[in-house]
Amino acid sequence: LAQVPALRLALPNRKPSAHSTTSCCGGAMDRGMAAEKEKLAKALGSTRKMTPEVLQEICKERSMWSQPHLNTRLYLNYKGFDDIAGLENYVGVKTLHLGNNNIAKIESLDRMSDLRCLFLEGNRLTCIENLHNNLELRQLNLEGNAIRKVANLSSHIKLEQINLAHNQIESLEDISELQSLTNLTNVDVSYNSIEATEGVVEFWSQLAGSVRLLRYHNNPGVRSIEHYRKRLVNSLPILGYLDERPVFPVERKSSKAWSEGGKEAMEEAKREHFRERNKSVQVDPERRELLTRMRKLAIARIDREAKEREEQEEERLKSAGLTPDPLTAVSSGDAEALADYAQKWRGKVNLYGPDGLRDKVSKEDSGAGGPFTRFAPPSRVAVGPSSTPHREEHQHRAPEPSAAARPASASAALSARRGQQAQPGASDFRTVTSSLAAGSEDHTTAFQERQFSVIGDEHLDLGLGEAAAASSGSGGRFSALQPSGRTSEMHGARREEPAAMPLIWQQNQQQASVDEMRCMDQNFANSRAHSEGNDLAALD
Repeated sequence: LAQVPALRLALPNRKPSAHSTTSCCGGAMDRGMAAEKEKLAKALGSTRKMTPEVLQEICKERSMWSQPHLNTRLYLNYKGFDDIAGLENYVGVKTLHLGNNNIAKIESLDRMSDLRCLFLEGNRLTCIENLHNNLELRQLNLEGNAIRKVANLSSHIKLEQINLAHNQIESLEDISELQSLTNLTNVDVSYNSIEATEGVVEFWSQLAGSVRLLRYHNNPGVRSIEHYRKRLVNSLPILGYLDERPVFPVERKSSKAWSEGGKEAMEEAKREHFRERNKSVQVDPERRELLTRMRKLAIARIDREAKEREEQEEERLKSAGLTPDPLTAVSSGDAEALADYAQKWRGKVNLYGPDGLRDKVSKEDSGAGGPFTRFAPPSRVAVGPSSTPHREEHQHRAPEPSAAARPASASAALSARRGQQAQPGASDFRTVTSSLAAGSEDHTTAFQERQFSVIGDEHLDLGLGEAAAASSGSGGRFSALQPSGRTSEMHGARREEPAAMPLIWQQNQQQASVDEMRCMDQNFANSRAHSEGNDLAALD
C-alpha cells in the first residue's frame, strides 16, 4: 500500500522529445512505460479486497463458522481492508469488528438488520453514513478516525454507547445531533479540537436523564471552563464517571453544597458525609450490650472452671497426703509447668487486659496475701573508681601467666567443686516482695543477692580464687580488680577475695597468649627473610 502513491507519482507525464521521432527511441519509451504500468497494476492488485473467499479464509483462521448465516460475531479487524464488501450472506451478525483497517466509507451493511455493535475504530472515515437500515445499534465505536461532524444518527434511538474520541470535531454544533439520542448512557468525545468555553455545561445537561459516563477531557476549551467538574456533576444527577475518574457520593454532596453555600459549605458537607459513614458502620447499642454481657458470662465461666480445676487438684493432693503448692512444679523448673504457667497468664491478659489484670493482681495481693508479689527494679549502682582498672595498669601490664603457671591446688579444687555444684533451677531466683519495693536500703541488697543466687557460692568463691591465683605473681590486669565498697559490704560475710573473673575469660586469655606468640614468631621470620633478600640483592 505504501508503494502505490509512489508508483502513481512515478508514472511519466512528459511530452515526447525531439528524438522520439525515430522508431528506435520510440520503441524503448513504450517498453519503459509498459513496465511501469505493469508494476503499478501489480501493486494495486496486492491490496486486500474483502471478498467471500477471503472472508471464508478468515473465518477458518479465527475459528468462526464456515456457513455465513451462522455467525453472530464477525472479527475482520487488523486485515488491511480498503472497503466493506462481500457481507451480503452474513445476515445474522450482531457484533461486527472492522477496526484497524484502511476503510474510508461505511457501506454494504444493509442486510445486517440485527446488528447491535459496530466497531470501526482506527480507520479513515470522514463521516457517518449508510446506517439507516441498522436501527438496532446499541454500540458504535468510531474512535481514531477523521470525522468532523456527527450526522445520520437521529433515527437510531436505541443507541446507548458512542465513542468519538481522537477525531477532528471542532465545535459543540458538530455533535448537536447527540442530544436527540435520549438513550445514550456512555459518551466519549475526548481528544478532539472543541474550543468552546461557554455553554458546555448547558449542552450536556440536555442528556441529564440518561448519561452515566461522559469523557470530555483533553479538549482545548476545558481548561478555560470555570468550575468545570463541579458544575457538570450538579447538572448530570445520575453521572457516575466523568473524564478520568468516578463521581463518588461525597463528591456529589460536596458539589451540591458548593453551589448553595460556597467552599465552606462544601467542606462541611464532606465532614458530614464521613460522620454519617462512620456512624453507619458502628455496632448497634443493643448488640454491643449483648456482646458485652456474653463476654462477661464467658469470662465468669472460664474463671469458674479454672477454680474448679484448682480445687480438684488440691483435693487430689490432700487425698495423697501432699501439701498443695501451685508453684511447686514451676519453682522446680519443670518445662511443661513453666509453659502452662505462661499460658495461664497469657489467657488472663487476653481476658482482662494489661491494666485490668494489674488491678486484679493488686487486689488479690493486698486482700488475701496470695503468691502475687510486686517487683520494683532497683536503682542503678554507680561503678566506683575502685572497681575500674587504671589506664596506666592497662598500658604497662605484664604478660599473663600460662596454664602451667596456674596453681595446681586451685585447679584441683575447681574440678572437685564443679562436680558437686548442682544445676540452678527456677527456684534459685528470689522474688522481691512488695515490702521491699518502697525504696528501703535492704531493697538493693536483696536484689543483688537475687542476682548472685543463681550462680551459687561455689562458682563465686572458686572464680575469685582462680582470679587471685592467676594475677598473684604477674601483677597483670587482674591485680587491679578490687571489690567495690558496696559489693564488699554486701558479700562480706561470704568472701574477702577480689572481684570474680569468668572462667571463659581465663581460657580465652590462654589461647590468645599462644596465638600472640605464634604471630610474633611469624612476623620475626618474615622480617628476617626480607632482610636476607635485601642483602642478596645488594650483593648482586
